[in-house]
Amino acid sequence: MGGLQTVLQLSDPDSMPAVAFLNAVSVDPIGRAAGFQVAWTPDGSRTRLLLFSTNGASIAPGGGPVARICYSVPSGTPPQRFRIFDTATLVSDPEGTSIAACPRRFWIPTFICVGNTACDVNGDGVSDVLDVIRIVHCALGTAGDSIPACPDSVAARADCNADGSVDVRDVICCVRKIVGTGVTFPNPSLPPRTGEIPPGGSSIGFEGAVTWITPVDGIAVLRIDADKDFGGTQFVINSRFTPVRIRALSLDGASARAGTQFESSIDGLGVAHAMLVETFPGARPAHTYRIHVRLERAPSGAGSEPIRIQGVRAGASSGAEAGISTLNSSLVIDAAVVAAPTLLGARPNPTSGATEIAFALPADGTATLRVYDVTGRLVRTLAEGPMTAGVHRARWDGLDARGRAARSGIYFTKLTAGPATRAERILLLR
Repeated sequence: MGGLQTVLQLSDPDSMPAVAFLNAVSVDPIGRAAGFQVAWTPDGSRTRLLLFSTNGASIAPGGGPVARICYSVPSGTPPQRFRIFDTATLVSDPEGTSIAACPRRFWIPTFICVGNTACDVNGDGVSDVLDVIRIVHCALGTAGDSIPACPDSVAARADCNADGSVDVRDVICCVRKIVGTGVTFPNPSLPPRTGEIPPGGSSIGFEGAVTWITPVDGIAVLRIDADKDFGGTQFVINSRFTPVRIRALSLDGASARAGTQFESSIDGLGVAHAMLVETFPGARPAHTYRIHVRLERAPSGAGSEPIRIQGVRAGASSGAEAGISTLNSSLVIDAAVVAAPTLLGARPNPTSGATEIAFALPADGTATLRVYDVTGRLVRTLAEGPMTAGVHRARWDGLDARGRAARSGIYFTKLTAGPATRAERILLLR
């Protein structure tokens, strides 16, 4: 390809109106298009773009970005995302002859995420682990430092809780804010970030296979080898289209050490966002952390992809970006081995209303799942009929068959599959 002309349109992903307050401020050729010339002009929510070469150069075949477009975002814009798509695209070869663009078998939407940059201490336009490490330096700095660790310009951005001072509460505030929003992390559908780093550098990856506590509940171990100049790391674990769901992440107590903050959250797409930060003053010896990833099998047919570590970024104890390698970044989940019909406990239990009951079947067949009260009276049938082998889930909303709220008390779920029956207790507290 010798040149490209296109129009990039921004819109709201839900209502699809034009977005007038996000404007392009710069366009630069990158990657395979490095060295090409670029001409562009903003047109409201559109950006008209020309990418070309006057010396006969061409862009090599392959994937990946060829231009970086920076947009200005007005202050006060809440975290959200905007769809971006191209229109009126023309492609030419180095001689100026029109060539057909690659055919699209399906349209993949692209989004620009606007995140909360309240903790953007280093001023790079995004709040991430590097900013948190800088806030740690601010909190630990003293007035007698030869080089102030927290000048006024930095302190103003580091004061996450807006109480007029920078301390450990601001560190925790920013960690939770960054992990909780999720939009500041790289797109979890992108491949994991990898690369060679010097010997003794930091690394992250899964350690061993999943340990299954029950046919449904398991634990995977994520290992982080931190070098002596490690300041922190952030990452995502993507469980979309996999046969499991991530329930929780926790730092293994045996591997924890003083001066470490770990936070995580799980979004509605099944992606876990996490950050591990050292809050100790200065560098300290290399160390190995282990993160427990609590998993539960998803209903049959949810997907067969492995879970993956993605969007990894790390910082040195100074707050500068540091290299980190990803080892064993994919974890294949073995098919569930169920020897007999199994009924798992309800979650949550006790419950004030809705709860979810999981059960597993060793083979295809007919099964029923019902709720009874302590007298043996049938309250509700939750599932009934032919079912496939594997894990199934049913939801009880705390109502009986007539739609009336069941009273507080003890109830029993009963699974019947062929000649086998299983029962578990549920405590309902209104």
